[in-house]
Amino acid sequence: MPEAAVSVEREEIEASIHTALSAGDPDRAVTALLQGYGPEVLRFLAARHRDEDEAAEVFSKFAEAVWTAAGSARMTSHAW
Repeated sequence: MPEAAVSVEREEIEASIHTALSAGDPDRAVTALLQGYGPEVLRFLAARHRDEDEAAEVFSKFAEAVWTAAGSARMTSHAW
């Protein structure tokens, strides 16, 4: 994917996250974050761990931590 296309895609993901947070909807923000960045994070973890099962386990812990943070008062639009 060309760099410009990646940049536009990331801007759209960031805008979705910010819009959801601004609307007071952290669940939608986390969903946008995981849908937008999840595949990239999982690819990174798979390359880093060189084991798909281990990468999936680490990703699961990552996703759980993001959902936990969404429920806390610490999650604001400045966190992204």
